[in-house]
Amino acid sequence: MVLDAKNLTHQFLDIVFPRNCVITGDPVEHDSPYKFISKAVAAKLFRVEPPHCRTCGYPYFGAVMASDRACPKCKELNPQYGEGRTVILVEGVGRELVHQFKS
Repeated sequence: MVLDAKNLTHQFLDIVFPRNCVITGDPVEHDSPYKFISKAVAAKLFRVEPPHCRTCGYPYFGAVMASDRACPKCKELNPQYGEGRTVILVEGVGRELVHQFKS
């Protein structure tokens, strides 16, 4: 295993200043997929997967669709970009996460 200075620095800082979840304040597990969110909080995030609106990225709920298309709100829009993408819904824990980043 090759140890570089950056990796050693991160390991040292994790020992001296352990990472805490920005939502709960609990320690972040080493096997968490995120650096500053605990696995319990990550499980509550609603990650948007296809199918979703190709303009705003909002997911389609309850409908099985062959491909992404514009939602009723975006149908008349003619954006200058190719596609919009929503990573998570800003509801519940996702909303708290956005507010933590803004403060």
